[in-house]
Amino acid sequence: MPYLLIYIQHYQNIQNYVPVMAGVLLGSAAVSVALGRLIDKVGKLVFALPVVAADIIGLALLFFAKGSLPILGAGIVTMGGGMLLSACVSGLVRDYTPPEKSGHFQGIRMMFSVLVPMVVGPYIGAAIISANSVTAGSEQVPGPLMFLAAAAAHLIVLVPLLWLRHTKKAQPKEGNT
Repeated sequence: MPYLLIYIQHYQNIQNYVPVMAGVLLGSAAVSVALGRLIDKVGKLVFALPVVAADIIGLALLFFAKGSLPILGAGIVTMGGGMLLSACVSGLVRDYTPPEKSGHFQGIRMMFSVLVPMVVGPYIGAAIISANSVTAGSEQVPGPLMFLAAAAAHLIVLVPLLWLRHTKKAQPKEGNT
């Protein structure tokens, strides 16, 4: 998000970014609420794959977006997909965690969903910004390549999702859904 704000304001030269960001946040929240019930009907594992695809498509659209309205639309797709993916993955972790081991697995979940991205993410972001940036005053401003890098990073999510879909061991315990 901090890179996105800097990108909108300095790379896209949209000085009044508040309406764009407010629209993205409200629109993506509306999308996630509207489609949230569908997760329960279709199943978290089935729903997660199209949501990853939507997130990646939204990031690719952000790469090409120029101006407030295209950024708004692509941002809603990306952030809405991200919110729905988070709901699916959080639910899947809960479903596949043995009830007697929930404390152990929640720590592991936090490590992979918070610690690793917060340690690895800034290095990836810094490398992308260094390789593809413009200078505004004395500061480097991220360029659109950061969206393609984020899309590529999202491909990692497919590995456990596809593994869960194709393994017979991936059945949650009864009463855990």
